[in-house]
Amino acid sequence: MSDLYSILGVQKGASQDEVKKSYRRLANKYHPDKTKGDKAKEEKFKEVQKAYEVLSDPQKRQQYDAFGSQGGPGMGGGMGFDPRDFAQNFGGAEAFSDIFEAFFGGGSQRGRSKSTKSQSIPGEDIRISLKIDFLDSVFGKEARINLKRIVKCESCGGSGAEKGSKIVTCQNCKGQGTIKEVRQTLLGQMVASKVCHVCNGEGKVPEKRCSKCNGHKRHSVNQEITVKIPAGIKSGSSIRLKGKGNEGIQSLDGDLYVQIVVEDSKKFIRQDYDIYTKCNISVIQAVLGDEIQIETVHGLETIEIPPGSEHGKQIILKGLGVPVLGQKDKRGNHIVVLQIDIPKKISKKERGLYLELAKESGLEIKPGKSGLLW
Repeated sequence: MSDLYSILGVQKGASQDEVKKSYRRLANKYHPDKTKGDKAKEEKFKEVQKAYEVLSDPQKRQQYDAFGSQGGPGMGGGMGFDPRDFAQNFGGAEAFSDIFEAFFGGGSQRGRSKSTKSQSIPGEDIRISLKIDFLDSVFGKEARINLKRIVKCESCGGSGAEKGSKIVTCQNCKGQGTIKEVRQTLLGQMVASKVCHVCNGEGKVPEKRCSKCNGHKRHSVNQEITVKIPAGIKSGSSIRLKGKGNEGIQSLDGDLYVQIVVEDSKKFIRQDYDIYTKCNISVIQAVLGDEIQIETVHGLETIEIPPGSEHGKQIILKGLGVPVLGQKDKRGNHIVVLQIDIPKKISKKERGLYLELAKESGLEIKPGKSGLLW
């Protein structure tokens, strides 16, 4: 079972220099600035901090060595003391922190240093979807969107206090940011602390709350934001607007992420940066060839159908597709797929012409069970 020595990765008889050296290595490894968002590593950092706080102090270390050898809940009966097991038995990490301070001291000073800083509120990110037209995804555009954001209160400047009102010491926690409560445990009465619900751990409150934000320092507003959509963007792509999320208090503003949803086109099909269109031609055009106009996203273009073209043949118009994102003057292709129409009904005259053509080709056409074809 892990104890404070195991947390720091040192032997029980390690020197103070060895303890300090190991602490610095682990603190650097698990520091929140390097492990942002990793809750497990943040907890490990807290454990390392706690372990060093005790083992770096000769008196606390002596008390810990004696206490850990007595056994009891979470202490392993002489096998060492696991602070995580101890925390589970006595109300979680916060309770463990307070119990630890009750045994080894340092609680009141910690509370005072904590309350000297105003609470920072990080700005949250905002994620929205924006539907755009097919051609807008090809050529880009500027879109204006109405967005609900949380911004710093302009009336109180983010202090939470009414104009002319002071920030005073919280009377509920006496400026500590936490309040103490006594808990009955197997080891007797233990003093635990929790964040003050009046000042939210700041230790200070407005003498009079801001009438606009009710002391919350931020409030919700509707704003119009301009989003620049680059030419060639694909459906599902996200555009990040730095600092356009919710505003923070003494912290960075959040970002706005706009996910693009491109509407389907009735005329064009996009694959990567190429555009495909189907072009219906007659049997005669397929056999004899022809010159026709087709529509592209860049306008009408004339294409030549080679004689003897087969169904599904592709004619490539280079550089008439979608602009390649981030590469100026480079575009995909427009690809025309030929679809040969076979007439289901023909006139008597057309049938005669087809029979003459068949005869010329050496074919003997026999009427089917349905009889005449017209």
